[in-house]
Amino acid sequence: MTKKIITVSLFSLLLAISFVEVIFAQAIPTISGISPSSGARGQTLTVGATGNNFTVAGACTTTITGAGITTGACTIVSTTSLSFPVTITSAAAPGTRTLGITVAGAAAQNFSFTVSAGEPAPETIPLTVRTGAEFVALLETIVNWIFVVLLVVAVIFIVLAAWQFITGGGEPQQVSQARQKLLYAAIGIIVALLSRGIVAAIRNIVGA
Repeated sequence: MTKKIITVSLFSLLLAISFVEVIFAQAIPTISGISPSSGARGQTLTVGATGNNFTVAGACTTTITGAGITTGACTIVSTTSLSFPVTITSAAAPGTRTLGITVAGAAAQNFSFTVSAGEPAPETIPLTVRTGAEFVALLETIVNWIFVVLLVVAVIFIVLAAWQFITGGGEPQQVSQARQKLLYAAIGIIVALLSRGIVAAIRNIVGA
């Protein structure tokens, strides 16, 4: 009887130990690295972290040291990756910062993140159109070329129409084609004159 009690007790103890081991053997989230691990002043970039045993839709938080740089909301994308935005202002001092990531169920892990001195070149428009006066000057140059081309083409069409009138001998088809050429010439001249008027109107609007 005593042996049976001891056997049952030992079995219960082993079962309890196994249960505890199962509980503590649950996978703990780990982070292996981040990418990118650097950024330039004036940038906002998305940093990704890879690892194992993340819980999708679980909680994760981020911190970073130093002024002029902040991290945004952390999102667990899959069981092996998460991402978050990092914003670096132009006033951020260059150097290495400590980036901390905490995933629910694990202790915080720290990584190095470097802020470079280089600042991305701002998006600019061509120098020739940076001011209103320069824009009007550029537009006027383009319109002048168009004006000359249209006038030359219009003169050619007028000459061709006149030649067709002379050599057509009053044939309806020749007369019709000649009139069509004259119409095209007139349209070209009108467009050329209107383009000059548009430039003048824009000049008045921008005050150039």
